[in-house]
Amino acid sequence: MTGFRYFKGMFGTTHIEFPLLCARPEREMRSRQNQPSWDTPEFQVAARSHIRSELNGEDLIISAEDLSLLRYPDEVARLRELLDPYELTFLVVVREPNSFLASYTTWMANKEIEESADPDSFAYVGHDSWLLGYDRFAELFEGIETVQYEQSMSQYGSIIPGIMETFGLDHQSLPKYSTYDLNSAETPSKILRRLQRLRRRLLR
Repeated sequence: MTGFRYFKGMFGTTHIEFPLLCARPEREMRSRQNQPSWDTPEFQVAARSHIRSELNGEDLIISAEDLSLLRYPDEVARLRELLDPYELTFLVVVREPNSFLASYTTWMANKEIEESADPDSFAYVGHDSWLLGYDRFAELFEGIETVQYEQSMSQYGSIIPGIMETFGLDHQSLPKYSTYDLNSAETPSKILRRLQRLRRRLLR
């Protein structure tokens, strides 16, 4: 319908195999906590094989929030190597810093991730957090495109139309999609965990 195909990820609609493979081995991120086998030879071979099987020459959209954690040229070089010979367009959604930190902190609480005192950690949410540094994206990704979070949310109630319009698409041509507030106080995953804890107490 749009001329783009959404990459079929190993783990569903989020393409975490890319940051798993690209970030430096010593770096910690949520996707690596969720996939503890990421650094085994078996996983590395399987992930690379899956990616190659998906690269059939079509225009693809790849999306993984942990790609925003890339911060070194060698990490971006690995990403380019994985997607060779595709011509790449990088897009980042830019959000007002204080609003982002508040939302990110809520997301961490919902995922039961403890805040870190290490300024290099993905879980460091001080006001000097490196996560706020848009300049690093401009340095790492040549020809980067941006979407303003607040503007897209105000206009559409979602960032999806803003992202698609950056690719030159009419947002009205998009298939139907639904959203929920991932960082609200009561996300579906948090509600489920609360019910599971309640059930365990009742069974004691």
